[in-house]
Amino acid sequence: MSMLADIEDDIASTYVMEHETEFIEKVRSTIEVQQESEAKSLKNRLSREQKRRKRA
Repeated sequence: MSMLADIEDDIASTYVMEHETEFIEKVRSTIEVQQESEAKSLKNRLSREQKRRKRA
């Protein structure tokens, strides 16, 4: 690992330790947004497939 990567890891670790609650909330929020986006995408795909089958 490069020295810059080591420094970045140290900064990230320090931030997480000092702001653990905030960090956890950011991670949860990010995951929730990603899951909502994925669910919407899958619903759209399902809808398209159902329409395609009705036409076939």
